[in-house]
Amino acid sequence: MYDIHLSERITALDLTRLAMDLGVANGQDEVNVNFGSLRYFEIIPMTLLLGKLIGWYLEGKKVTVSVPDSCRAKPYLQRMDFFRKIGVDIHEDFKRQPSAGRFREFEVISRGSESQADRLATQVADVIVPDQKDSEDYSNTGYYDCVEYAVSELVLNTIQHSSSAGFLGAQFYVAKGYTQIGVIDNGKGIRQSFIDKNSPHSNRIANDADAISVALERKVSSTTHSGMTGEAVNSGVGLTILAELAGKAGGHYTVLSGAAAVIDGRVVDLGSYRGFSGTLSAFIFPREPMNKFSDHLEKAKQKIVDVDADRFEGAFL
Repeated sequence: MYDIHLSERITALDLTRLAMDLGVANGQDEVNVNFGSLRYFEIIPMTLLLGKLIGWYLEGKKVTVSVPDSCRAKPYLQRMDFFRKIGVDIHEDFKRQPSAGRFREFEVISRGSESQADRLATQVADVIVPDQKDSEDYSNTGYYDCVEYAVSELVLNTIQHSSSAGFLGAQFYVAKGYTQIGVIDNGKGIRQSFIDKNSPHSNRIANDADAISVALERKVSSTTHSGMTGEAVNSGVGLTILAELAGKAGGHYTVLSGAAAVIDGRVVDLGSYRGFSGTLSAFIFPREPMNKFSDHLEKAKQKIVDVDADRFEGAFL
């Protein structure tokens, strides 16, 4: 049995360290994750851990968790439905309070159904930005539109490219004034997606780092190529637009797939034996600048795509 002891505090800044710590157990048949020292856990690294545990289970590993009373983060993990999603039943000795204005419990992203993207996007935006959801003044719904747009794009990206179910988590951190959104799947990974789709971009890809970097280029995805009609199957701007939006608003993004991660444009090599078979896409959007979401989106469109009004028309109306 290989034991992983989670540290006391794990934030989004610790994401690659957590990925590498978890990756050491990839070659083990039995893994136990000990939560005993954990006191603070942000939603993005929590999303990574959730996907990793599910991935190990799907690979046939024996996976257990140790959650003693010393784990100060246990009620929070329970409230986010983390343990329920990995099939562990832990008694809750607290009353659940409404999540409005704070977070959305982990949601499953089902395979194949693109219609769920809009539903999940609206549900997340409703609880993250409840003060803007019923506003009829569209100039006052910028942050709601930002969250809704980001979730929809990330969910669609998972459905279209992963060949696997996934998980979505989101939380607004009041003191910090930003929302963290994490989406993870246990699918084929970005590099394999390029290969399986016979993408012309695949000949530029030698490793996972290349695959992520290419996927973040303008108008590139594993399905961005001409079909029999000569038209692009997919405009390939989802992750690119989100990365541009996060960067211009003072936020952050991470895309982790296989043995590499790209963090705000910086490539991190996780090592082949510490990789993750699926894909994690994580974004942090600050509220104040994103209250002017429509302005930021328009500028991102002008920079990244040849203006295609039909694709974005109604995105925030």
